[in-house]
Amino acid sequence: MAAHSAVTGTTATNEVMAGLPVLLAGLLVNLVFSLPPYTAGIFMVPLGAEFGWSRAEISVAVTVLTIGMAVGGFVVGRIQDRLDIRLLIACGMAVYAAAYFALSRIGASLGAFWSIFAVMAALGAMASPMTVSRIIADHFNARRGFALGFTMVGSGLAALVAPLTLVPFIHQHGWRAGYIALGAFVLLLVPFVTILLARTGRAERRDSQAIADASRQPDKRVLLTLVAAIACISLAVGGAVVHLIPMLTDAGLERGQVASLAGLVGAAVIVSRLAVGAIFDRLSSPIVAATIMALASLGFLFVSFSGRHALYAAPVVVGAALGAELDIAAFLTMRLFPRSAYSRCFGTVFFTFQMGLAISPIIYALAHDWCGNYQAALQVSTILLGASSVLFSLLPRIRPVAPR
Repeated sequence: MAAHSAVTGTTATNEVMAGLPVLLAGLLVNLVFSLPPYTAGIFMVPLGAEFGWSRAEISVAVTVLTIGMAVGGFVVGRIQDRLDIRLLIACGMAVYAAAYFALSRIGASLGAFWSIFAVMAALGAMASPMTVSRIIADHFNARRGFALGFTMVGSGLAALVAPLTLVPFIHQHGWRAGYIALGAFVLLLVPFVTILLARTGRAERRDSQAIADASRQPDKRVLLTLVAAIACISLAVGGAVVHLIPMLTDAGLERGQVASLAGLVGAAVIVSRLAVGAIFDRLSSPIVAATIMALASLGFLFVSFSGRHALYAAPVVVGAALGAELDIAAFLTMRLFPRSAYSRCFGTVFFTFQMGLAISPIIYALAHDWCGNYQAALQVSTILLGASSVLFSLLPRIRPVAPR
C-alpha cells in the first residue's frame, strides 16, 4: 500500500525556505557524483589516442566505477541511519578529488586506471544520491518531489558544464590537466558543502503517519516491480550517456558541435528533474513515471531509425530520460515504503540502478564494435524503456500530499 502522509507544522513554501541549505548542498553533492560518467566520454578519445586503448577497455573503468558505487550504495543504505551523514558526504567528496588527482598521474597501465576508479567507487558512494535522498526524506514532506528534483539538478549541471568546459580545456592543455582541474574543483566544494550542512541535524518527524510507518514492513512484490523497472531504464540510458560524445563524433560532427550538443544533455536533465519533481508532488507518481518512460521509448525509437540528422535530438532524448530516472526511483521509494525502511529499500533500488549503469556502457561498446554503429544498442534501449513503462503502471497508486 502507498504511504500517504499529511503536511504538519509548516506550509509547503516555508518547508522549502527552511531547507534551502540542504537543497544547495544536495545539488552540489549530486553534481560531484555525476562527474565521472559524464566526463568518461570526454576522456575516451584522448586516452585511446595516447595509450592505444579501445573504447571497450576504457568503458570497463566506468563499469568498475558503477559496480563499486552499487555495492557502496547498498552498504551505505544499511549503515547511514547510524552514522553522521554530513561526515560521510565530506569524506566521499574528498575521495573523488584524490582519485582525479591520481588519474592525472597514470601511465599506460589499464590495471592502474581501473584500480583508481574502483577506489573512487568503493569510498565515493558516501557522497551520492543515496545519502542526499536520506537528508531530503528527513527535511521535506509536502515538497519532497520538488526537493529531490532540485538536488538531482546537480547531475544536469555536470552534464551541461562538463562538455562545454572540459572539451576545449583538454584540447588546449591536455587530458592530464583536465583530471587535475576536476580534482581541484571537487576539493574546493568540500568545505562549502560542509558549511551548508553544518546546521542541519536529523529532522525526524513524529507525526502519526511516521509512528504507523515504524511498524510496517515493505511489500516485497512492490519492491521487486520497482527494482525491475529501474533496471530497464539504467540499462537503456547508461550506455547512451557514456557513448554520446563518441556517437556524435562518429557521425562526423566537428568538435564544437559535439561539445554544444553534449551540453544539451545537461539542459534536458535539469528541465526533466525539476518538471518531474513538481509533477510528483501533485499527481499519482507511478502513472507519471509510466508516461515519461513511454515517451522516452518513443524518443529512442526515433533516434535509432531516423539516421544521422536524428542524432541532433539524441542529447535531449537521453537527457530527459536520465533526468527522470533517479528522481522516479527515490520518490517512489519514499512514498511506496515506510520511512523506517527507506534507507534499506532505496539501497536495493540504488544498487540496481548502478548495476544497470555499469553494464550498459559495455553493451553499447560491444554493439559498436560488432555492428560498426550504435543503432542496435539504441533499438534494444527502446524496448527496455517500454518495458519499464509497463512495470511502473503495475505499481500501487499514490495519493499526493496536499500542501497547506
